[in-house]
Amino acid sequence: VCFLVILLTVYTMVVERTREIGILKGIGASRLQIFGLVLAEAGLIAAGGIVVGFLLTWGGRTLVLHLQPLWTCEIPPVRFAYAAALAAVGTFLGALHPAMRAAKQDPVESLRYE
Repeated sequence: VCFLVILLTVYTMVVERTREIGILKGIGASRLQIFGLVLAEAGLIAAGGIVVGFLLTWGGRTLVLHLQPLWTCEIPPVRFAYAAALAAVGTFLGALHPAMRAAKQDPVESLRYE
């Protein structure tokens, strides 16, 4: 799910910013710089999602334990690390195609795009 959400989000971002990407390429940005820019933005989205997911999980666990004190719910820290790593890999894979598409855009064609 993470892969598809990031793919669609980043792809939409690239399509909406076609003109901006064309301007950046027109003033000398390399393909690698555009590629890195798109991946960096996807990384920020992933970091925000990881933090929010961690907080919601911890808050939900605390709420359940408060409402049902006899229940036990142990979440080892390594599980959070695995989840964060999986989200990071999913983000990278999901952002790869849109980042390559953005890097390959022709500056002249991008400036004509409306």
